[in-house]
Amino acid sequence: MLRRYVTLGLIFWCCACDTDKGPRSTDADFFSPRDASAADAAASPMTDGSTADAGTSVWSDAGRDAGAAGSASGDAQVALSLAVPLISATTTKLDAVPQIVSVPTTKIVFDVTLGLAVGEGYPTDLAVYLGTSFWAGCGQLQGAFRFTRIVGASSAITAMLTDDVNLQLRVASEGKAEVMVYGVYRPSADEACAESLAMQGDVPVEMRLSLSALRPSGVRWRRPGPCMDNGPLLVATSSTLDLHVELLDAAGESFIAFNAHPDRQISLTVESSAQLPQPPSTVEAGLAELRWPSLASRISIRPAIGEPLVVTTVAASAVTELEVEFALGGTAGGAITLRDGESAGDAGWHRVSNRLAPTVVKAKVGDNLLCSQPDQAWFELRSDTPSRCDTLVEMPLVLDRAVVLPRSSLGLSSRVLADGVCTLRLRAPGLDGGKGFEQRLSVTLSNVSSLSRNL
Repeated sequence: MLRRYVTLGLIFWCCACDTDKGPRSTDADFFSPRDASAADAAASPMTDGSTADAGTSVWSDAGRDAGAAGSASGDAQVALSLAVPLISATTTKLDAVPQIVSVPTTKIVFDVTLGLAVGEGYPTDLAVYLGTSFWAGCGQLQGAFRFTRIVGASSAITAMLTDDVNLQLRVASEGKAEVMVYGVYRPSADEACAESLAMQGDVPVEMRLSLSALRPSGVRWRRPGPCMDNGPLLVATSSTLDLHVELLDAAGESFIAFNAHPDRQISLTVESSAQLPQPPSTVEAGLAELRWPSLASRISIRPAIGEPLVVTTVAASAVTELEVEFALGGTAGGAITLRDGESAGDAGWHRVSNRLAPTVVKAKVGDNLLCSQPDQAWFELRSDTPSRCDTLVEMPLVLDRAVVLPRSSLGLSSRVLADGVCTLRLRAPGLDGGKGFEQRLSVTLSNVSSLSRNL
């Protein structure tokens, strides 16, 4: 069965706001992020490599005017109204796991479930590429498919082969269809995996397609892990928030529409109580490049059908509780958590980075969890031992793409340079109404030369 997931990424961007951060340190040894306004890069343009209709973001002048009037009067009104249309798709490629009937292999069977949305904006024709490589128990097979016969259709959905590896579907109305496609698979001459499956010459292939054409009746929002319940969705300014949305049919069951971009399955309208410094562009991933001002604000994400999702951005002063860990990055999930006062590295290090980074395990706003990572600009990282471990400020989550960094990286890190005691202090002076936060880590590290500087 084919499954695809729909992801919306939100970036809540913070231009420097001193009232939210509290007093700034004048200690020259502290390193904190640059003013966010200087780091505010332009949003990525649409880069749709498929045959999808990209669509555009639509600004509402009325919304901007209302926001300006609301600011002048002190009333909470909509300062931004942004339309993010769905992206229709007219092609797709199957990514299915086959059933090898026996060894020696006498037949390959695919069972595929494929949904199509019916309604405004969704195309009625979909070209399906059937010739993709596939995985068997011994690895990936790179041979060639050739399909020659198709059986089955309905008044709602018809299907026809346009060549050896392409199928054309056409939707006339809501409904279902069961389609069988027959052909052969010829393995490559040098495929060891095919040899282990004892494939000899052309192997018969049967592909069973269970097709459904459905009219979306609503959506289901899949909220971020810490906040999966129905409590308030509180996020920090300048944070990244991954949201997932699923289309629902009339029975309330979720489905994926293959005739729409996987991350733009339905049209959305975004309304915010705070104005943006400039109109953002939208990309395939929906809302992934939206940048918000530093003001605490209320954002409503309203789908064309179904219930809206309300997001509230909060400033540093609203965060009342913080739990932080320090860890060295590693590969394949091998991050090493370090605790204050401990010694580590007596036996050397294997595939562990020399980057030591603070990570936020949990943050709370009163009794509620903060559903995103905190704003990098809230924090300052200091090294009391710069000859053994210095400090760096980089963009969050991209310290090094090859390193499996601990969760919720703040983009603040230390490079471990030499054996001995490394002492770091993480401060967030604006938290909890200006009461602030500070956590100290002092560890004794050995065999630092075996830490990787290339991970």
